[in-house]
Amino acid sequence: MSEKPPKVSNVNEDYGATPDAIAETMHKKSAPSLDPKDPRFPKLKTVVQVVKGDTFDRAIEMSGKNRGPVCVLNFANAKTAGGGWLKGKSAQEEQLFYRSTLSASLVEKRARLYPMGEMEGIYSPQVFIFRKNVESNYEMMDHFVVVSVVSMAAQYKPPLTDGVYKSEATRDLMRKKMRLILRAAGQMRHRHLALGALGCGAYGHPPREVANCWKTVLQESEFSGWFERIWFIIKDARKPVNFPTFKKILHGLAMPGPDEPPTPGTGASSA
Repeated sequence: MSEKPPKVSNVNEDYGATPDAIAETMHKKSAPSLDPKDPRFPKLKTVVQVVKGDTFDRAIEMSGKNRGPVCVLNFANAKTAGGGWLKGKSAQEEQLFYRSTLSASLVEKRARLYPMGEMEGIYSPQVFIFRKNVESNYEMMDHFVVVSVVSMAAQYKPPLTDGVYKSEATRDLMRKKMRLILRAAGQMRHRHLALGALGCGAYGHPPREVANCWKTVLQESEFSGWFERIWFIIKDARKPVNFPTFKKILHGLAMPGPDEPPTPGTGASSA
């Protein structure tokens, strides 16, 4: 098996819909709170699961079971579209770039989209997944799958004390980023989200802190009823602590319905 990334090709020529998708890629600098009085409010019961695997592989699995494109979280580099994808790096964002038109969506508009500010995310409504994963040597797929992507960068190397955030400000910033991700997805009517351990790799965030931040935000009443399924997808090749930590804190967390009080999760409740 070769782990070399595929040769960069002109995906615009391969997929005629890509130019429109690129044109629709937009900043989500701020997003208003989700309002249950919105006529589009779906009033759903949300189930949260923590699963192992590759982000796009699991998103493809989700796509076969729901209406509308899955919304995928890209652990973005705030300064450079795709991080080190042109240098053969293999973190989560780079893998998304190797396998899809996300590269075209972000790279072709990088002059306007980058660098990303602390409270900026980028929403790409149509991303075509057309390659298989690294274990399959990035072979072309028989049929492409369309997803949407929210690109959000975690704070780089936040100050820590004894393995936890040194300041409450760091924790607060992470929660604000998470709210922006969920608001963008909710406003664009996504019901199925493929999330993950944002910042828990090279960016140096403790997985317990990040998982608890997600838990706190998900149990806020604002997000009740907007989503049907949320999967936290963890690929623990180098950081085996991420999956068990996220599973303990988030797996089976039933977000309350719009008419119900918050429901405690299965794991630790505070950061």
